[in-house]
Amino acid sequence: MSFTKALPIISALLDDPTFKQEVKRMKVDQDTLERRLWAKCEKVRVEHDKTTRTDKEMYVPLSSIFYCTPLVTLNSRDWVIRADGQSEDNG
Repeated sequence: MSFTKALPIISALLDDPTFKQEVKRMKVDQDTLERRLWAKCEKVRVEHDKTTRTDKEMYVPLSSIFYCTPLVTLNSRDWVIRADGQSEDNG
């Protein structure tokens, strides 16, 4: 249906007080639903943040406990970085 054909029908509906009342009721219902869904979403987000935070606190990365680097080969000689940060020639 084109806009020009729909306009007289819409105008007639807007003059009807029961139609206006129904549209207002639908708006209130929609707002209520959106508030309820928002609250539910926030509850899930907060619970997820708690779980994530707890998991992060339980597991400490080894890099924060030990200072170590892998064995690397440079110019056919093996160098190792010790826990004190000093290099050591193993070649």
